Amino acid sequence: MTSRNPYAPPNVPCSEPVADVAVVVHPPRPIAVWLMLATLATMFAVNFVAIGRAGQRLLLTAAQEDALVDRIGDFGMHVGLFVILAFLLFAIHRRWPAGRWMGLAVMGLLAGIATVDAMSWLRTRGDLAQCVIEGSFGLGWAYAFAFSRKARRYFAPADVSGS
Repeated sequence: MTSRNPYAPPNVPCSEPVADVAVVVHPPRPIAVWLMLATLATMFAVNFVAIGRAGQRLLLTAAQEDALVDRIGDFGMHVGLFVILAFLLFAIHRRWPAGRWMGLAVMGLLAGIATVDAMSWLRTRGDLAQCVIEGSFGLGWAYAFAFSRKARRYFAPADVSGS
């Protein structure tokens, strides 16, 4: 009895072997990378709002020539930071080695800011523990993001294997 299903494959043996399809195997994202992506996405969103506010101030003070240069510089800085954050988010998401090193630089900047802020707290309150904890937290996060085994495997070129 013949099958009436028009989509059924024919009962003829295949004369040529089917070519293997390459499958790209990516390791999962480490938690440090997820935290960095979340931090950068938050900075991206806040900077998007800042671009709008800087543009609004630029338009409102366009008639005042003395404040115009400052407003253009402010707007340009926010647009430049927006482009850098967009590239960094894309590079980390796509596992580019440039994303690893630029992310490490951003982490160093954030850890430096947090440590300087903690040092100013140290001068006023005398709390050395907060200064040490914030600095070591930044160093630990930077290590987990760029130098740990999981991070090196995440940013390494993908393995291509046949299925």
